[in-house]
Amino acid sequence: DKPAPSYEAYAAKVREAVERRLLKDRMERATSAVRDWSRISLKDIPVEGGIYKLPADWKTRQPALASLASELAQKFLIPAPAVASSGDVWFTASEIDNNAFLGKATTQDFGQPMRIGELVKELRDFNKDGRLPVQSGVIGPVVKTPNDDLIIWRITEAQPAHEPSSMDEVRDAVVRDATAQARYDALVLKAAQIGEEAKKDGLDAVAKTYGSSVEKAPSVHLADPAVLRQYGIRFPGNMPKAGQDLDALRAVLAKAVSLPTANPISTLPDSDRTLVVPVPSKLTVMVVRINDVKPLTIEDFRALEAGGSLRGAMAQDEPKIDWKVAFGKDAVAKRTGFELKNPKGPDRVMTPDAPAF
Repeated sequence: DKPAPSYEAYAAKVREAVERRLLKDRMERATSAVRDWSRISLKDIPVEGGIYKLPADWKTRQPALASLASELAQKFLIPAPAVASSGDVWFTASEIDNNAFLGKATTQDFGQPMRIGELVKELRDFNKDGRLPVQSGVIGPVVKTPNDDLIIWRITEAQPAHEPSSMDEVRDAVVRDATAQARYDALVLKAAQIGEEAKKDGLDAVAKTYGSSVEKAPSVHLADPAVLRQYGIRFPGNMPKAGQDLDALRAVLAKAVSLPTANPISTLPDSDRTLVVPVPSKLTVMVVRINDVKPLTIEDFRALEAGGSLRGAMAQDEPKIDWKVAFGKDAVAKRTGFELKNPKGPDRVMTPDAPAF
């Protein structure tokens, strides 16, 4: 008989598992505390369809998030969480999605992972027929980052896109966009040269030359395996500066799968695994070096296939059918060539309608 393993051999794993469980429990209790605080602050406000009818002066009456931070610090014996505000700076949903910190945080409150940018698009200020109970002036669902940080957020004011009333209203944005476009056009013309510089001198040198920085992209994929397995949807990965741009992701993945697989990718010369990818949607030019490739195994593929996840993912880009339009009277008449010979009614005397009983 083998002797029982000593506790010391498994102490680290046991400690890690216990700490992970305690962290999860603590985060759930903190999330619940935030919900309770929000409900109490809104207890006298009428609600309809999950949306609060906020008074006109709510912006000056609403409780400060700093008071919530103090309560959380007392309740959980932690330093008071930092409270930050964008002030008078406006953000679009896309800018939130591309934010290095906010863009990666998600909530599971609505049955599937949703980012803050996606929730913002569902604000009733923008989408009156939206189904999600999210609105400006009210704390949104608590979101969690990949590093297990919790983010408590609140939109202070929302304004739908609209035509500018004058050039002065958009002058700064026009100048900024024109400058960004001109810079992007110049970089695209130098893409080949930039690629050669990167292959010769490395990414750090090129980044310094062009006033940028080197950032890691740990999860470059067109479909997150965990999300695909659980929800049957393709959820693309994120790349610094490019976000979830599908063309950029495809370009990097195409290069990755073309590399030889006989030896680890990291043993290949840097020049063989470096590429330049223009991303017009972001007005940026990425210089990428591939350090590792993790192929999908046949076992993983069969598990996805057996679970039925692939079926929904393959149909994800199929156009949505409006059944009333496709099979309505006008559509059927057009397909069958049907037309009324006398649209004004019959030209012969008809019997009177039967009396109603």
